[in-house]
Order: sequence, then C-alpha cells, then structure tokens
Amino acid sequence: MYFVFSSTIEFKEEGASGAMISQVIENTFQENTFNEYFAILRGCDWKFSDGMCQIEHDGTGELYAYYTLKKPLKLKGEVVFENLAQFDECDQSDMQSRLYIESDSKGFDFLKTFRLSVNSKQIAEQMQSQLPKWFLDGVAGEVRFQVSFEVENREEDIASSHYDEEGITKPHRAKIALALGQALCDFTTSKINVKNLQIRKISEKIVDKKAYQQVDMLFGYGLILEDKDKFVNLRQSPNGKILTQIPTSQKDNILLIGLIDKHKVWRYYISQVDQDTIWEYYDQVLPYVGNNKNEWHKVLYFPPNINKTESALIGYIHKSQVEKMSYDEAEARSGRQR
Repeated sequence: MYFVFSSTIEFKEEGASGAMISQVIENTFQENTFNEYFAILRGCDWKFSDGMCQIEHDGTGELYAYYTLKKPLKLKGEVVFENLAQFDECDQSDMQSRLYIESDSKGFDFLKTFRLSVNSKQIAEQMQSQLPKWFLDGVAGEVRFQVSFEVENREEDIASSHYDEEGITKPHRAKIALALGQALCDFTTSKINVKNLQIRKISEKIVDKKAYQQVDMLFGYGLILEDKDKFVNLRQSPNGKILTQIPTSQKDNILLIGLIDKHKVWRYYISQVDQDTIWEYYDQVLPYVGNNKNEWHKVLYFPPNINKTESALIGYIHKSQVEKMSYDEAEARSGRQR
C-alpha cells in the first residue's frame, strides 16, 4: 500500500486561512499513526489567530506546515534515487533525481514523497560512494538502498509569513522533525529529519535508448549536430581528450541527449544543501530550455544501431557544434505523426 502526499493535499482559493491549511494536512493522516508520533509546531512569534506554524503563499502555489516529534521513532525501508527520462511539467526541473521512502512500518506510507534530511557529511559521502558513476553523470535510471534510521527534532530556520518593515520574510528558528510542503514547480519540499542512518545498496537499474525517444524528452533535452564541419569531436572533458569523432553526415542516425550533472545536487535529497548548489543545477538545466549559458554540453551519445545505454558514450561537445532539437524534429525522431 502506498500513500502519495501530493494526491491528497488540496490548494485553497486565495485568502484561505492558516487554520484551513492545517485542517487539510491533519485530515490527510487520520487513517494512520501520524498523529501518534507528530504534533504541529505551536508558539510561533508571528501573529496567527490560531497560533499554529503554517503558511500559505497563494501567488506561488506553495504550502508549508511544521511538526515536532512527540516520542522516539525508528523506521526502516528502502530509498530509491531516480534520474527520470521524462519531461517535467515545470520546464526546468525536468530530469531531476527523486527520493521515495518505501517504509516497512505500517502507517508510514506517506513518507514515499518525503526526502531524508541527515545532518552528517559522513553519511552523505558514504551514500555517494555507493552511487554508480552513470547516475552521478545524470543518466536516467534508479538506485535502490535499504535503510534504517531514527527520526529526530532538529533546530533550524523554517519558513515564515511574518515580514519586516521592508517586506522581507523573516526566518524563524525552531526544533522540528518533519516539514510538510507542496509547491507547483520546485524540488521536493516535504522532508523528515533523521539520525543514525544505516544504508546498504541493493540494486541499480539503467534505462535503455527507448526511454529517451519520447517526444517531450527529445524536445527538452535532445540535441542535433551542426553540419558546418565533417566531424564533431566528443571530448572526455571540456576541451579535453577526444573520445571519438562523430560524422555530421550521420546526424540523423545517432541520438544525443543533454545530461544534467548530479555530482553535487543529488545531496539535496539526503541532506541540506546551500541555495548556490540549487542554482548551479538550474544553470545546467537552462541550456536545454533555450539558454546557451554553458560553453560545453555534457551529452549521452548513442552511435548508430546502439540501443543499450551501457554501450553509449558520455562526453562533452562545444555548444557551437550542436543545436536544441525542435518539437517537429522530436516528433519525427519518436515516430509520432501529427
């Protein structure tokens, strides 16, 4: 049985009160043991009529609520990191890694859409050492871990709807164990604070070429060779060693997919990261949605007649030698007819 948080949270019309938000959230968990272990954070220093710490931004479609842990809680289950070969509705966080917790403990299925927050660089480094290179390079697929952990209350800045005289949001510090959040176009905003995390990798699965040959995926990340020269160099690193020369005459028989490097940003799904890291991720996404900020494109190259991703090559091509695939070209490549 799975419980998907995003399918039950409802967005209210503008002007909805904090009390309404809290009621929607608390009703979500009436059928499990959520209320046995978690209590909504109270005693905020901003002026809510009900005194609860939750806010709503109607303009951006964001919703937050914060909870403390009432008694010790240990959980175990599986964590799945996914790079998705699909185009996201938000046009910029398309091929992102996602975290699911499949709990072995009855009544905690709502954690499926939460991310873990671990206050330990050592744990993050241990997990990264078990993530395969293809995943960190941004190739689509999943890596599955068996995990166990304890939930903890941790002091941190939380979102606030209290503004100073200049209209700037003032953060509020409090001890919380769980943050419930929903945003229309953002990273996963629901998280749970954990400690004593134990991990063991149990499987990994990489997708094949067919997964990339969907219209929306090709339109979002597909690249086409410029035919100004006879060959385009695929390099090991920006301006580095040449891995192979791709004949431009073969441009209709190959597949080039722009990759979003995950060596840093994957940690968002296991620990707190600074905002600069998130914007670094967006800077890498932007070239595939119409912005040519990066001089070099990191790509996944399928030569003619190669369908297994393990046989494809990962390298770099200068932006002057490729162009973004148009929607018509994406339709033609996918075999879809208008």
